[in-house]
Amino acid sequence: MEPKRFNIVATGISLFVCLVWMTVSNAAPAIEEELLDATSRITTEGEDLHWVSAELDGQHLTLAGFVPDTVALRRALELANTTEGISSLTNDIKLIGTEGSCQAELNEALSREKVQFKPDSSRVSDNSDFLLKMIAVVARNCESQILIIGHTDDIGDRESNQRLSESRARSVRKYLMQSGVNGEQLGAMGFGATRPIYENSSPEGRAKNRRIEFEVTDTEI
Repeated sequence: MEPKRFNIVATGISLFVCLVWMTVSNAAPAIEEELLDATSRITTEGEDLHWVSAELDGQHLTLAGFVPDTVALRRALELANTTEGISSLTNDIKLIGTEGSCQAELNEALSREKVQFKPDSSRVSDNSDFLLKMIAVVARNCESQILIIGHTDDIGDRESNQRLSESRARSVRKYLMQSGVNGEQLGAMGFGATRPIYENSSPEGRAKNRRIEFEVTDTEI
């Protein structure tokens, strides 16, 4: 009779282990989803973390991207360190305005987003507020002068496009000045539709030709 009792105990242990394994397996996706939700909140906590990305690998979190100042950097790290379930952290966040040359920083900013305007207007779109604030951070850390250059697509007459490109460049200059950049450091000009970077034969190409560029220069503006 003793062997039977052993079999019953062994079967009970196996069932218990199986139930524990099933419980852990079922909980794993929920825990992972909870961690993903928590890390996504890190990158949406305020506009100064707009360019921060969070990548989760198990319980290891990697933060990357750009922030405007050390205050934003500390906040991102504090949010990550207080997120329940994160066991280790890698910080690859860089400060805008302190990494590389001013031109490289401006190019990096524009590679992420483009300056947008209200349709057929020189008024800066609200969607570009964060981008221009980041550009203002870069500009304030530059010793050189910065030329703001406006471009349009080829829709409309040449004179209207020229005026619009110049007006948009001046609007960006005004925005940066209101964000603390010295106006004497900034110049504004437009080229209308004369310098396309894509074919104007498609809506996508025309959208890319409608743009603002920043050129760092040591010459007088």
